[in-house]
Amino acid sequence: MSQEPITMSSRMPGDAVASTPQPQPQPGPAKTVILTSVHPTDPSKQRAFEYRYYAAPSSSSQGPSALSRSLLDLPESYFSPTPSELQHAHHSHVKRTHDLVDRPLLTQKLRDQQLRQHERDRAQRWPLTRIRVRWPDRSLLEGVFPSSDKLVHLYEFVRLALADDVRDCPFVLYQSPPRTEYRRSAPHLKGKSLLDLHLAPSSALYLKFEPSPSLGFPPARVDALNDPARGPPLVEALRSAVAVLPPPLTFDPRGEGGGEGEGEGDEARRKRDKEDRIRRLLSGGGGKGGAGGVAPSWMKLGKDAHKK
Repeated sequence: MSQEPITMSSRMPGDAVASTPQPQPQPGPAKTVILTSVHPTDPSKQRAFEYRYYAAPSSSSQGPSALSRSLLDLPESYFSPTPSELQHAHHSHVKRTHDLVDRPLLTQKLRDQQLRQHERDRAQRWPLTRIRVRWPDRSLLEGVFPSSDKLVHLYEFVRLALADDVRDCPFVLYQSPPRTEYRRSAPHLKGKSLLDLHLAPSSALYLKFEPSPSLGFPPARVDALNDPARGPPLVEALRSAVAVLPPPLTFDPRGEGGGEGEGEGDEARRKRDKEDRIRRLLSGGGGKGGAGGVAPSWMKLGKDAHKK
């Protein structure tokens, strides 16, 4: 006689049951999806948002590449400063000390003018801000905003991407570590732009749904929405446009090309680089085309002070 399997459940009577997770489409090339937000009382006020949805990075893509592994095997001379770098650091230190000690006192009006000029320079340097919202399953929702946008635009961007049955569920955007919450209703964040919040030129935010039984989202249902094993509850247009996250840009710290070091072993190259750096430091030149034995001015000042 066949017996039915016994299933165990911690769900209490009356708890909300989340819908069965739907299979995620296979990632493809990146696509831009445009969703339009319409003002609830004034249909003439509309805002179009551009979205890109990236699948969670696979475990194989997180391993160190050959170029990344080469960073762990750099020669010792790579970390030794050149004379030009030492001079630049010295001049920067002198200038910073002069600005802190010897600069004239400024009135409040002049300080406000400098602050406004600094804000204008930042706005011109970063007119756009790229935001990536990381979901519990580590997938990413990306959008590009004017740096003058407020936090309310960012929340509307996320709300518009949610499926209809969870669009009214409260959520909070935050950064971590340290955990910094950007709540839409926070009084100290009201009226501040993405530039003021130091989110420009690019930032990554986390999202967490919060329970609200009055809106039909008890803790059991919200726990299902925050489950890392489930995909985010997005509209079908975004789910079908899921793409593979592009790899980060890399660089070769050793440079490319041959030269006089081509064909020599790692140990010989490391020794030659170290001797070359020491020779340049002692000569005061910047390389083969430097000034020979002419010492830089900041070294001369140090020698004269020692003689006195």
